[in-house]
Amino acid sequence: MILYHGSDKQITAPTFSARNPRNDYGLGFYCTESIDLAKEWACQKNTDGFANQYEFDSQDLNILDLSQDNFSLLHWLTILMQNRIFAPKSPIGHQNLQFLTEHLPIENGQVVFRDSCPIPT
Repeated sequence: MILYHGSDKQITAPTFSARNPRNDYGLGFYCTESIDLAKEWACQKNTDGFANQYEFDSQDLNILDLSQDNFSLLHWLTILMQNRIFAPKSPIGHQNLQFLTEHLPIENGQVVFRDSCPIPT
């Protein structure tokens, strides 16, 4: 499988030790199968960037495909809330967060997330 990573610099050997642990899906090296999306990510600050290309073997990995029918937008939101700093300001917000994390648990272990869920607007 060919994957792309958009960045302001060339990255020949992906690592995630220096990455932000509060990204959408937690600590990781984020890639996409879309070169166009990688190009968009590479130029977020109106500067030139790079769509780094990698060959990726996912054969022995556990794939969590959030686009499968057994997942919903609520699963995707649960993952986001587990990885972002989130402090609900109301009692109902606290109840909603607790409900999602208790009833839709998703383990982030050694998995590759495939995400085609739309970002709510």
